Amino acid sequence: MNLHAEEILHNTSDSILSFDRDLNIISFNPAAERLFGYSIDEVMGQPLDILLPSSVRKIHGSFVDEFRQSSDTARQMANRMQVRGLTKDGQEKNLDISILKHPREEMARFTAVCRDVSERAAISRALEQSEARLSRAQAIAHLGNWEWNIVTGELAWSDEIFRIFGRHP
Repeated sequence: MNLHAEEILHNTSDSILSFDRDLNIISFNPAAERLFGYSIDEVMGQPLDILLPSSVRKIHGSFVDEFRQSSDTARQMANRMQVRGLTKDGQEKNLDISILKHPREEMARFTAVCRDVSERAAISRALEQSEARLSRAQAIAHLGNWEWNIVTGELAWSDEIFRIFGRHP
C-alpha cells in the first residue's frame, strides 16, 4: 500500500475492515478498533461473525454470496436493511456500512467502511416520539397547526387540522 493510502486508512474517522472469501478478517484500521473495542491482534484471521449480532449471523453469508455474484462493485447496505454491529463488550450499534468487493475474482476480498449512526438513530426515535406526543396533544385539545410556504405555495397541515375541517389527508 502506498504511503498516502496508508495515511488515509489509519487517520480516517470511519472504521474500515476487510475480509476474505471465507469471511475472515484480514485488515482492521484504528477507527474499527475504537468502534468495535477489539485490537487488531484480536481480530486478524477471526471470522467476521464476531462483529455481527447473533440475529444476523445465519443470514449474513447469503447476503455476501449474493453480493459476490452480482455485477455491483459497491453497495450501501443501509439502503437494503438496518445494519447493526456487535462490540467486544456485547453492545449492538447501528451502523451505516458501504461494502466494496475487489474487482478481480482471484483476489476475492471485501472491504467495509462503517460509521456508527447510533446517536442519529436515537435522535430520530426521540423526534418520532415527540411528534407522536404533539399529535396526541393536538387531538385532545382539538387544535392543529399549518404552515404555508409563500415562495413555493406549499401548504402543510397537521392531522388534526384535516379533522377540524373535515378533510382527508
